[in-house]
Amino acid sequence: MTLEHILVSPPIWEGETSNVVTIVWSLEDVAAWWNMTRLGRPDVTLAQWWDSVDELIVERSRSMAGEAADVEELCNV
Repeated sequence: MTLEHILVSPPIWEGETSNVVTIVWSLEDVAAWWNMTRLGRPDVTLAQWWDSVDELIVERSRSMAGEAADVEELCNV
């Protein structure tokens, strides 16, 4: 995985106001995604880390995207 961006919205730390932090990672290909997922699931240290930051998180979601030019190829899984 390669870290592409960490974005903060609104771009200011202001007292008790929540921010949305968007972290964008990239992977070389679909196989890299599945390999990372396969290796990460049994890793108890990842679960422990998520437990340790639970109070900081209001909501968590994941989405996937690709370059427009790659969509047709991505559909051939």
